[in-house]
Amino acid sequence: MLPILLTGLLAGSQHVVTGADHVAAVAPLAVDSRRFAWTAGLHWGIGHACGLALLGGLFVAFREALPVESISAWSELIVGGLLIVIGGRGLVAAFAPPAHGHRHPRTAFCAGTVHGFAGTSHVIGVVAALALPTRTEAFGYLLGFAAGNVLAMIAFSAMLGFFATRLERNGARAHRRLLCGLSLLTMAVGGVWIGLALR
Repeated sequence: MLPILLTGLLAGSQHVVTGADHVAAVAPLAVDSRRFAWTAGLHWGIGHACGLALLGGLFVAFREALPVESISAWSELIVGGLLIVIGGRGLVAAFAPPAHGHRHPRTAFCAGTVHGFAGTSHVIGVVAALALPTRTEAFGYLLGFAAGNVLAMIAFSAMLGFFATRLERNGARAHRRLLCGLSLLTMAVGGVWIGLALR
């Protein structure tokens, strides 16, 4: 069982950190949160696992009746719009920063949930569970996959938060530039995402 859990953990971690939309969604939230950056990753990862579980459950239960491709396409558009909103909020925070950083648990959770629900590639990421011989093994793999999502995003967010806090010691301007840059990048990824979804 341990190898299956570890395989799921590695697959979930790889899935999260190689998605440009994933890291773009969390980056401004983590930098704005500073010392509490890891909480942005925690809430995003939990939301992503919930959205993925919901999509996977719907796919398995109603694969004949539900227009999964259509739902996925609309979700991709929503992801693009959400990235633009997160980037815009980051820009606002850069020019009107709170004294000790902001926490964004609801925003991170909602963004993670929408990301988990968007794209059939997420279902493909967990389809390996269907090939396992027992339900216990399949559940173990999915549990590892979800844990990999959460842990990888916590690590990514904590790293960004650490970097942002160190930059802030050099002055608020350095922190503001980082937050502005990441926010603009997040908005650009959102625009590309919308463009790809409309193709």
